[in-house]
Amino acid sequence: MYATTRFHTDAQDAVDHLYGPAFRPLSPRPTLVHANTGRPRTDTDDPLTFAKDLDVQLSARSSLIGARVDAPVWHCVLEQNPGSRRLADAEWTFVARRVLTAAGFDEPATSPGCPWIAVRNRSSEDLHLLATTARRNGSRPPLPATNQRVFDEVRAITGELNAQDAFDRSPLVSSADTIEGAATVVLRSHTSRVVTAEGGDVLARAILLGNGFELQRTAFDDGWMRTRYGTDTDGLTTCALTSAKELNALGYDVRLDAGLSRAAKAAGRHRPATASQPAAPAPSPFHRPRPAAATSLRTGTPSSGAMRRSR
Repeated sequence: MYATTRFHTDAQDAVDHLYGPAFRPLSPRPTLVHANTGRPRTDTDDPLTFAKDLDVQLSARSSLIGARVDAPVWHCVLEQNPGSRRLADAEWTFVARRVLTAAGFDEPATSPGCPWIAVRNRSSEDLHLLATTARRNGSRPPLPATNQRVFDEVRAITGELNAQDAFDRSPLVSSADTIEGAATVVLRSHTSRVVTAEGGDVLARAILLGNGFELQRTAFDDGWMRTRYGTDTDGLTTCALTSAKELNALGYDVRLDAGLSRAAKAAGRHRPATASQPAAPAPSPFHRPRPAAATSLRTGTPSSGAMRRSR
């Protein structure tokens, strides 16, 4: 990921740049990812509304200082490297907040911050950040060295994203096109603050998507998913254990690694482990044996490439 920045003369000029003729007529329309403009709830994707919301704060700042605000609207474009995993809107929102905080425009802990919006251009998969250079209390953010702080933060974000996407397959999951691979889901936690899910079929992946997982790659049948970038530690645990419980209720063989198994124990939802139980990944605390007929269908043979499960 890399960033470029510029300033606009006014809010309408900035919004026109995003929604105007600069985009091809047949391209997907840019969409609002997040808005922090002072409204209790942003339920519109109207460019004119964005411009008015940003102009209100600029007008207030101009009245306070008795002059026009110089370089009134800051514009940052975040572009992903070719071949990178496409981020979900929630992930882009997390990235936007980090970049704007680094730039000094979004500082909820120390000041009211500046009004800003994040707009996603789906045709080229980049994100546009627009922020006024006037805070809600009338003060001005520190513009000197803003670019360097932004570039440093984007470099850190890129490193975190790369670390979360570099994992080897679990040896406990068969190929997704076998009966065994479709019935087994392995959940693993990683030091880069992400939980991965491997195996399962289309239904399993739909459940994982509903609980906060995203596709690791663009193919839905890849059998390889991960939690969203920016999910905190508690959110990761909740996402994994909720998914495990729902998948197990449908008869999937869900297996948790040692870290998630300990989290399940702490939540009081585990079954006692046996001395022969492997340390990682261990059978899920939610696992319940399926009927013998179903088990025989999922066992497979050595010639099919499927993995036999140990009971």
